Amino acid sequence: MTRNTAMLMASAVAAPAGADILTFQAFDHPAGNVDNQDYGLRMDGFDNGAVTTFSMENADGSSAVTLTINTDIGNGEASLTIEGTVVGNSAAGGNDLGSFSLFMQYIGTWDAVNELFVSTASDSAAGTLTGLSTTAASPLGDGESVNIAAKADDMGDTLFYGRPIPGSRLGGLDQANLFEAQGWVMSDLGKGTQDFLFVAIPTVNPPAPGAAALIGLGGLVAARRRRG
Repeated sequence: MTRNTAMLMASAVAAPAGADILTFQAFDHPAGNVDNQDYGLRMDGFDNGAVTTFSMENADGSSAVTLTINTDIGNGEASLTIEGTVVGNSAAGGNDLGSFSLFMQYIGTWDAVNELFVSTASDSAAGTLTGLSTTAASPLGDGESVNIAAKADDMGDTLFYGRPIPGSRLGGLDQANLFEAQGWVMSDLGKGTQDFLFVAIPTVNPPAPGAAALIGLGGLVAARRRRG
């Protein structure tokens, strides 16, 4: 368990019951498959064939990505939107690719009792990754975008988000206080492993007394593992 994840669990705030809009702060997953790098999005091949990951955190370990679930968009459907700034680089001391704007939206179903969002191949999903402050190693320049599409697994599912999710990688971590996302994606610039894998904590709007200090200040400032 990273120190960052432990602090996330300690500062989690319950989302309001019955709300149509649920909001979360997203963070890098502590159990990804790239050594020495926590990440929230992996797009191998983005950097000239290299293993490539994107962090959802600022340099101090605070969240740079928000997640919003609209639990009632009609016909029993829900939407899940991932939006914010991510930082990309290739693994094992590779290239720094700079900053990118991430937007991804899934349509699916929200099970409020089990706190689980599921999107399938029959549901719509689309997004973009856009260069903000990129380096020469990035295949995208500032203002240039690549489309991101969902990819279904063998069961036809494209995204799970909840606590816990099927096939959770959280292991012995306190899953009662931590949401998790996992889902395959595709893009024209990526080849090989491409997926979302991140954790999140719920927020309330406005924050409960004392919650803002926990979430925005000391509660989430922690040492992160070295990225590339």
